[in-house]
Amino acid sequence: MIRLTEEEFKNLKSFELDKNIIHSESNLFSVDDFLIKIYNNSDTIYLNKKMEVVEDLMKFDDIFKIKELITPQEIVMIDDEFRGILIPKINGKNSSFYLDNLDVSIKTKIEILKKIGIILEKIKDTNTNSAYSDVHKDNFIVTDKLDVVGIDTDGMKLFGNNGITNYYLHNLSMDKYEFDSYGIVKPSYDTDIYCYVMMIM
Repeated sequence: MIRLTEEEFKNLKSFELDKNIIHSESNLFSVDDFLIKIYNNSDTIYLNKKMEVVEDLMKFDDIFKIKELITPQEIVMIDDEFRGILIPKINGKNSSFYLDNLDVSIKTKIEILKKIGIILEKIKDTNTNSAYSDVHKDNFIVTDKLDVVGIDTDGMKLFGNNGITNYYLHNLSMDKYEFDSYGIVKPSYDTDIYCYVMMIM
């Protein structure tokens, strides 16, 4: 657990993302080889739920150790309130940089997509009814060696929590998928594959 005062938090060095990257839930700060991810929403109910998700994710990582998933190393408290997580800093670019780039070969794009598919299959193979949930091009990083890792894993469906869905699933009206009481598609392996296909297309 990392404990910061509000003053220490204000002195953290901001980590800037490319303006084209979809990222609105939090702000990132650089600390040596790590990033501190601080959630923008300060609502107590939201943060309590998010902390439950993070604890589930750390437990999931401890049990299954899927090396391609970037998971929290520590929770971060500011003035004794849960506000975020500490994650490893990964050198590379979001997969969108490669997949949307006309100068990148089809062979390289196929290799990246295959590796994303393998990550989704590894999650399915845990037999825990877990899902990546928020499958889109900016939630996977391609390293300099063309390895692929999944980020923003605190949106995953794990154990008792439902995870989050993304824009590929908004306004979807297919009977194939289950919806919650708010009319939002519930994440599952099937929705992961749907979003994965949308990435390929």
